[in-house]
Amino acid sequence: MAHKINFFQKNIFTPILLSILILNNCSESTLEPESSNSCEGIYILVSGENEGIFYSDFDSINFTKIAEKSNYESMWLASDFPLLIAASKKQISFINTHTNKKIDDIIVPNTVNPEPNIWYGPVLILKNKQSKDRCILVNRSVYMINLQTKRIESVIWNVEQFDSLTYIHDVAQTEDGQYLLLQLTYRGCWPIGPNLEQCGWKQRLIKLDISNGNTQIIHEYPPENYTGAHYVFSTDKSILSYSPNIDQILIFDFSSATLLDSFYVSETEFFGDEYPYDEGIIIQSNDNGNFFRIIPDEKKIEPIIQLNLGTLGLGHLIYQSLKGGDLYACVVDPSGKKHSIVNLTTRNIVLEFENNFTYLIIYKE
Repeated sequence: MAHKINFFQKNIFTPILLSILILNNCSESTLEPESSNSCEGIYILVSGENEGIFYSDFDSINFTKIAEKSNYESMWLASDFPLLIAASKKQISFINTHTNKKIDDIIVPNTVNPEPNIWYGPVLILKNKQSKDRCILVNRSVYMINLQTKRIESVIWNVEQFDSLTYIHDVAQTEDGQYLLLQLTYRGCWPIGPNLEQCGWKQRLIKLDISNGNTQIIHEYPPENYTGAHYVFSTDKSILSYSPNIDQILIFDFSSATLLDSFYVSETEFFGDEYPYDEGIIIQSNDNGNFFRIIPDEKKIEPIIQLNLGTLGLGHLIYQSLKGGDLYACVVDPSGKKHSIVNLTTRNIVLEFENNFTYLIIYKE
């Protein structure tokens, strides 16, 4: 049964976007890897009048600002180190989660704005599943961040090998973490007749090996039959490319990059962020907030849970696979008032609450 609660009684701040992370907060100050899981807290990322990062212990839900505004667009909580990392287009900030003090800032190189009217692309921090001492930053290029030194260790993939009209449109990470799938959008030309070319937007899907920076082209989308932007989903067996304009999903073999099949979907007009889970892909519909599971082997989509929230904006969803094994997500309805915490493994709504803030929550058992 869902419960309704109100975390906030007073209008403390007015956020536009807010991400919430529940984590450990113990009294030690070392930056050695974590060995226990004793206490809980919440970090929130707020943009708007009172932009910054806030922290509250889980019992009081009384937020205190711990980092001032820096145009942060994402943040990530390290599971093996007491570090919270926040990223903007220009810099990365490191916060010690034992003391809740910012301990370092570094400037991200090669992040000049692209040409006018060209989308910058996502700014994301991803877990490096191959190394607990590192994480991955997607910020036009793809970087390896060393959590021990708190420095950029290497540039895994450099967007500057293309022109300033190129950007990463979408990113997916494989379940084992060895590869990133990058959906690139760029300008190009193609022949349409003798001595005649047509120029316009093109898209390319590539597989990036994070260990050595090697790339493999999975698919070049036919420019003469351009169907708009594509989004990429992945398991360790299949790569899926989704075109929301024609509701088509292309299925590629992960190892050979061979196009195996395709199928059309009618369950939704647009899928939001994805999460690989149980040999399938959990996705959410941005036109109604309902969750579905893509099963590539069976070329079908099955409903998981219906929320019927109405049209959602991008960036209003966080997934977290907890140590107990269950997968959780929290969504915000279009009004920014109703929030639902969903256990996608047991397929039930764990908690519902209302307030006047737009934020995301990562729920911990």
